[in-house]
Amino acid sequence: MHVLRSPKQFVVNLHGVIDNASSWVLTKRSLDNLLSNRGYRTFLEVLLSTRAVIMIGLRADDLAIASTLTALRDNSISFQPPFWITERNDWETFRWAQHANIRPVFYEPTAPGHAGLITLLEDLASYTPRDEPAAPVPISTPLTADGPLPPQTEILHLDADSLRRHLNARAQEILRESTPRDYSLFAEFTKDYDEAIHRAWYVTTDPPKNSLLGYSLEEEIASGAFGTVYRGTSPTGERVAIKILREAIRRKDQSVQSFRRGVRSMKILSRHQLHGMVPYIDASEIPAMVVMAFIDGMDLRKAILAKQLPDWESFLYYAIELTDVIRSAHELPERVLHRDIRPANIMLSIDPGSQYGYKLVVLDFDLSWHRGSLEESVAQGAARYLAPEQIEVTTPYTTRSAAVDAYGIGMTMYHMCTGEEPDVLAHRGANWLDNLRTRVAKKPCDQWRSLPARIARLIASSTQEAQPSRLDVVQINKELKRLRSAFSGEEVKDADLLAEELLVRTEIVADYEWRESEWAAIASLYGGVQISIHGDETHRLLRIRIERSDRGTEDRKRIGKYLAERLPEIRALLERKGWRTESAAQSQRSALVLAESPTSSVSSTLQGNAEAIARALQRLSLS
Repeated sequence: MHVLRSPKQFVVNLHGVIDNASSWVLTKRSLDNLLSNRGYRTFLEVLLSTRAVIMIGLRADDLAIASTLTALRDNSISFQPPFWITERNDWETFRWAQHANIRPVFYEPTAPGHAGLITLLEDLASYTPRDEPAAPVPISTPLTADGPLPPQTEILHLDADSLRRHLNARAQEILRESTPRDYSLFAEFTKDYDEAIHRAWYVTTDPPKNSLLGYSLEEEIASGAFGTVYRGTSPTGERVAIKILREAIRRKDQSVQSFRRGVRSMKILSRHQLHGMVPYIDASEIPAMVVMAFIDGMDLRKAILAKQLPDWESFLYYAIELTDVIRSAHELPERVLHRDIRPANIMLSIDPGSQYGYKLVVLDFDLSWHRGSLEESVAQGAARYLAPEQIEVTTPYTTRSAAVDAYGIGMTMYHMCTGEEPDVLAHRGANWLDNLRTRVAKKPCDQWRSLPARIARLIASSTQEAQPSRLDVVQINKELKRLRSAFSGEEVKDADLLAEELLVRTEIVADYEWRESEWAAIASLYGGVQISIHGDETHRLLRIRIERSDRGTEDRKRIGKYLAERLPEIRALLERKGWRTESAAQSQRSALVLAESPTSSVSSTLQGNAEAIARALQRLSLS
């Protein structure tokens, strides 16, 4: 996973290094063994789920590629089909690509050197994703008007909802074919009827003026920087939530585009009927509003204030629910981004059948943000959860990236853990990491004691300044699920989790360093003793290194005798727990103990192993 988080380019020899024959994967048996490796499967899953993969130079009978993709699919691992750039445009090639779930991109080979392919790759390398203009949003309820729409001066006397009906009937008529010319005519129409459209924004919950294009507004239930949400009733009597954006947005092109993209995103999500998304019902631009199913419950911010997430168990449950929802949206063929993840956009809907009595529902996909929105949203806290590339106009990074959602998830997890709102661009603060260590990493967890430190690092990794350095949503989701398994008491086989937990459980370590690149927990103790516990996932081993350094202050003769007596005792303590050990006196005042054990052996007696290590450390540090 380290290479996927690095901005550096890398080469992975998935099926062997040409200079090392023992690493070659040439048989189905070898391929099956490779696919059984958790690290290999996880790497492929993250790669295929979070990157646009382009393959070049394959043959239509490449068993390794087809078998790998089929195995991932058979194991219910979802991923975006990779692209295959090829000059072979024949039926056999097309049929193989279809069977292997690969999307072929054909090009005409030209001599010399496949110049067309080089041009294609250069275009891909230089492309920067950007938001394409979105189409205007007419309300879906059919509206009719008696004859053509009169001039603006003749309809201003109408009540607000009659005015809305006339204007929307005309909008439906203009946008019937949804062509670029229609969009241009719609823009002219909104200019010609500017005052009438302004009046169309007037709403009230007081009968009989509370009608809104067939819906009845009953109660204002929330208000923010971008709009107001009302509880209402649909024409068929169903309870609905109606979000009306502020009238000022129609004069700001970025805000209008954000609204239109949000409606388009919610339509896609509703069409796919994804779990955890609020069902979309309708939308309109006159006024700019979205009608959704009513969620009976509270938003995440209020739930935290009400102590509905009191412990690590509930945190893990809802954090996983959130990342499941966002991940499933990212994995749609349309790759829907949220881009406004924050507690106010996450609802806990009352559901007696759920573990905690609530199910998580995500609102407002892509609806309210726009780049440079800091001044508008800071008062309401929205900008606290936006990534820097969303807030700042000058940035090398695109907002059309799943990394913006990773940032919002990271800051939302911070709020869930601490109950505090993060500052705007909190990750840039000089005390951000210290805050994570003190507020999150030190929050106790008896079931899996290293879990708070792991969550603190997860938040830090999700909220990095540079997009390529952030964890993506798939990685966040998988890490949370690994930690929930460990928290729940399931057998832990992952070497990195065991290495850190083992050191924390010794209880004589006040503080330690976790080195992600080495999968090692390292600590210095009193008496010049240092310990490191390394996880080796490849060989499914844990390795311990205990060293007593030469401080130069002790009596050489006495310490030498002491170490000679203690080393066999320390080795015996570890060997009784199944560790294979060796030791050496590096000098008369220094010693080294090395030990290794299979992860399965350590996992089954984790606490006992931690206690044995603690006693070994105590024996070595006594003087």
